[in-house]
Amino acid sequence: MTDAHDSLLPGGEEIPERASNGSGNGGGRRRAEKPKRRGLGGCLVALVLLAVLGGVAWVGLTAGVDWVKDQFGEPEDYAGPGSGSVVVEVSPGDTATDIGRTLKAADVVASVDAFTDAARGRSEEAARIQPGSYEMLIKMKATDALNVLINPGNAMVTRVTVPEGLRVVDIVNLLADKTDFGKKQFNRVLDDAEALGLPDYAKGNAEGYLFPATYDFGPKDEPADMLRAMVSRWKQSASNLDLEAKAKQLGYTPTSW
Repeated sequence: MTDAHDSLLPGGEEIPERASNGSGNGGGRRRAEKPKRRGLGGCLVALVLLAVLGGVAWVGLTAGVDWVKDQFGEPEDYAGPGSGSVVVEVSPGDTATDIGRTLKAADVVASVDAFTDAARGRSEEAARIQPGSYEMLIKMKATDALNVLINPGNAMVTRVTVPEGLRVVDIVNLLADKTDFGKKQFNRVLDDAEALGLPDYAKGNAEGYLFPATYDFGPKDEPADMLRAMVSRWKQSASNLDLEAKAKQLGYTPTSW
């Protein structure tokens, strides 16, 4: 049996009691630890990270949906039949895609793909689309726009046939009769050899250099364009025949040969 003094350390401090752990070893009591509080910074970082990941996922999902639509969806197309009027120009060498872009820019069709799909379905006819100006409706169905272009009779052209044997004065009279321009406008161009593109040995005289053929003139063609086309056609024929070289071999110029 111990007395009260045995439970005191020197100096009067109490010796803490020990509890048995059942194994014979004593274990001291520990003071309860207070739970640590998490800082707000960690929560904010997690929230920001979740927001960023969610945004990336949404962008990826949206891009994926758009890609699927582009690959497998129907291209945008107007229901038609369209209204109003606009003139579009088909240039020499234009592909179906080029024509589609022209039509899209003029708001004739809703998308380039709608027109190219229509042209692909009728490739032989689409390949025969002629250069020229065409009057179209605005907001047409792509297949309807194709129907206009594959019909050469829809091209806005003034067709003039220049027979062989006509002199310059006769050709001017013919052009004035078949077009909306007067003789003075054509004669003014004939006075400018450089504008006509005449060869040097023509010495400014267009006589004999307006090639006889059938010409299709568009609504934007001016007298200078029409006469230049005839001179260009003569140059093409002369080149095919190698006219200048053959005349030179014989000691002549193309005009005196």
